[in-house]
Amino acid sequence: MAIPTFSEAFRQGKVPATPIGQWSHAAAVTPHDSTDIGTIPTSAIFVGDAGTVTAVMAGDGAAVTFKCVAGQILPISVTRINTTNTSPGTSIVALW
Repeated sequence: MAIPTFSEAFRQGKVPATPIGQWSHAAAVTPHDSTDIGTIPTSAIFVGDAGTVTAVMAGDGAAVTFKCVAGQILPISVTRINTTNTSPGTSIVALW
C-alpha cells in the first residue's frame, strides 16, 4: 500500500484543516551572521518572499539553508537568521 502525499491525505480528509500553530507574538527579523533574534528561540518563521533562508537551529546550533516559496511558514525553532546565504529582500517574521 502506497503512502499518500500530504496533498492527497488532505483531500481524503486524513489531515485536519487547522493551523500548524498558534502564536501570540511576532517580530520582523533582520538577518545577521552573529546577532540572535532575541532571548528565546522562535516557534516558527514566516517567509514573505520566495528565496533562501539560512536559519541557525535552536537545538544544535547548526546553520541550515531552506529554499522557500512566498508566504511559507517554517515550523522550526531557531535562534538566528544568517545574512550569509539568505536571499536579499526576503521578508522574514519570527513567530512565538
